[in-house]
Amino acid sequence: MKFLIRVPNWLGDSVMSLPFFEALHRFFPYSQVDIIAKESIQALYAYHPAIARIHLFHKSRLKGLFGGFSYGRTLQAQHCYDVFFTLAPSFSSAFIGFGVGCRYRIGYRHEARSILLTHSIAPRADLLRAQLYYDLLVHFCRVVQADLRWSDKDIPKELPAFSEYRCSALRLPFSEEEKQSRFLTKHPDTEYILFNVNSEAQSRRLPAEKWIELGKRFLDNPRQKRCVVFSGSPVERLRVKAITDAISRPEGILDYSGKTTLRELALLLRDVDLVLSNDSGPMHLANAVGTPLLTWLGAADPASTSPFNSEKTLVLNRLLDCSPCVKNVCRFPTVRCLEQISVDEIYDSALSLLRISPNKSRTTA
Repeated sequence: MKFLIRVPNWLGDSVMSLPFFEALHRFFPYSQVDIIAKESIQALYAYHPAIARIHLFHKSRLKGLFGGFSYGRTLQAQHCYDVFFTLAPSFSSAFIGFGVGCRYRIGYRHEARSILLTHSIAPRADLLRAQLYYDLLVHFCRVVQADLRWSDKDIPKELPAFSEYRCSALRLPFSEEEKQSRFLTKHPDTEYILFNVNSEAQSRRLPAEKWIELGKRFLDNPRQKRCVVFSGSPVERLRVKAITDAISRPEGILDYSGKTTLRELALLLRDVDLVLSNDSGPMHLANAVGTPLLTWLGAADPASTSPFNSEKTLVLNRLLDCSPCVKNVCRFPTVRCLEQISVDEIYDSALSLLRISPNKSRTTA
């Protein structure tokens, strides 16, 4: 059986798709799995044992109304896929599958795209996004169990519930070289705490003044030497710089904003002792590499976008009468659900997570 998967466009959603691929590899170990991914996200799936080929997707290169359809037809002519999944919610992603035209085209009902899919499912708002992806696969497995076209060796015998499967934690696969290397040169007596101060949505960003106060507290503790590490994309460098300048402790700060590839960011997140993060793609990536994580979701819905791995992870939330609004911009002058999380609570929670950090042994002189 040959699978083609249209993966999500956003980093956080793509991280939450990793359990889908682990399950696909487990259920169909002898099948070929290829994916369609944007160039900005394709590195996340590198070295995944389930994935044979990555087709890079450039929407700007698809000409005209039927560009996606033609792209799908071209892929099908070259590779003869049996099954198409779209994990992305857009109409255009399903249109690619329609062009592929294979026997099974599976996805959720969004944007009137059911006519393009052979099997469309109504999404449930109360499920973690990782489970939504997993449930698509379970639905397909039940379909093929009833299809006499496939032999017994092609069909998984057991379909564990997501609650059972979740015991197998989401983990980002690393290459052998990455496993042996360290992105961050660490000193044995220093704790490394990464601040991810960025988020696409204003309603998910902890106010800058709280980050500034946290930075000063971590660096001014005379009993423990610490280094505050900053991450961020090139467009986020100015926001990071404003915070690092206000902390005004250059000897205790490492600023990597705008200086890492996606794989390097994953290594950086893996190598630090603790990550403090707004709700964002890097937050989910930190969760996937297994580093202790302290986060807050702001306007996001905890039922759908909480970190997948609960071990070594703490989520601070304030559920107000307006929560969760899931809007990118708060309708109030300040983001109240984040304003009410105090610096004291964040700092004390961070210290408790630092005590269980496994990364303190990952040190080099």
